[in-house]
Amino acid sequence: MKISIQQHLKGTQYAAFTLLEILLVLIISMTLMSMSIFSIIAMRNNIMLSETTDRVSSDLRYVRNSSLLLQRDPSDNWIYGVGIDFGDSESVGYTMFKWCSPYTDYGDGNTMSDVPNYSDIPYGSVGTARIPTSYSTVCNNNVLVELGGRYAQYDFDAIEAQLRLRNEAGSIVGYPRFVLFESLTGRAFFYDKNGNLLNFQILPSGPQIVGETQEGDLDIELGIPQRSNVQHIELAHISGEINILEN
Repeated sequence: MKISIQQHLKGTQYAAFTLLEILLVLIISMTLMSMSIFSIIAMRNNIMLSETTDRVSSDLRYVRNSSLLLQRDPSDNWIYGVGIDFGDSESVGYTMFKWCSPYTDYGDGNTMSDVPNYSDIPYGSVGTARIPTSYSTVCNNNVLVELGGRYAQYDFDAIEAQLRLRNEAGSIVGYPRFVLFESLTGRAFFYDKNGNLLNFQILPSGPQIVGETQEGDLDIELGIPQRSNVQHIELAHISGEINILEN
């Protein structure tokens, strides 16, 4: 019996997908792919934020320990302390430094004052306790000198950092630029972008800590721009205690 090709095709059924089914599969695949990409980006951001937080807190501890040990070069004058300069605008990084004095050793001039570099001007005039904002390569005057070594500077890259002083109620009471740990004692002091000492009032009788509502600990807030996850590093005034707080 002869069967024509046309008759054979009419009797054969083929399995196939409709256009709607293909579009549905594509939509589901693209949705899953987008979710995976966002998850990977979020995971990368969290890792980067955690690494930066650990790095900053580690550097703060390193600087504090350096102030306690105080290893000076033979040509160095007395060093008021060791600290970190976070810059005079919204922080994009920082530099480690040592604050040199114009005196050759401890016991000269105002190296023994209650706060670093306080000079008691005669006749009851108000003294000064400002930190210099200029840098030098030689530690033989009232200047800042960058610490040497591989890790003396650090850039935040994609991380956004904000520095504030907050009192016990959480209110902002200052915007610091410099963090200083005093030599041998490790006491923590904060200074604004102009070098003025924060948390203190300089009176004719000498420097005095301001009241509780005006005194603040350092809050370093680290986060990814336009993202909700942030982490905080808290540095206590005077005691220098360092803690990492998650938002």
